[in-house]
Amino acid sequence: MQTQIQINDNRIKLAPLRHFAPNFRCVTYGNGKTWVEIPDGWQSRYHWDGSAETEEAINRLCREHGKRGRVYECGGNGWLVPVAAWDAEMDKPAGWTWDRNEITDAEALAIIRKAKQVA
Repeated sequence: MQTQIQINDNRIKLAPLRHFAPNFRCVTYGNGKTWVEIPDGWQSRYHWDGSAETEEAINRLCREHGKRGRVYECGGNGWLVPVAAWDAEMDKPAGWTWDRNEITDAEALAIIRKAKQVA
């Protein structure tokens, strides 16, 4: 996993999984429980990084914490995942980010590549 790499450059920061995942709709029902709605076929409906790691994390959340239900945003079926489980997974480090005003993409990627070789 990328986040096991040690980078000693404060211009490059760990990015949580939520940085790469889609922004799904959250709903709170009358019982006070809040859920993240993940529609069937979400992979083609939302903007996201397209990585296998992100897709697996979302699929795992559905399998382990979700329940099947009506997803109102798309007018179809999907998964309802408790927002607490979603937040816990989305807060995990999943990659790297940087401010393009501080460092170029080429420079940041070179630093990350070098750190991977050392690891």
